Amino acid sequence: MQILKRGTLPSDLTYNATCHHCKTEIRFKQSEGKVTHDQREGSYVSVNCPVCGGQISVGVSTHSKMTPEELTKAYYEK
Repeated sequence: MQILKRGTLPSDLTYNATCHHCKTEIRFKQSEGKVTHDQREGSYVSVNCPVCGGQISVGVSTHSKMTPEELTKAYYEK
């Protein structure tokens, strides 16, 4: 078998989000959050804010399109 284009496991998808309460910006993997499915709202991933403890939720389809290597490079270039 030959891989034509390597995909990403859902648990490895990375999300960027901002806490609506304290405005902390975070980056997390789907495996660090809880995935919830809602018929009207769609699927989303939720984590607790590490600063204030509030819930941060983002849509599953809003994951970062950057590879882990690109994310690391972007992080250190700030």
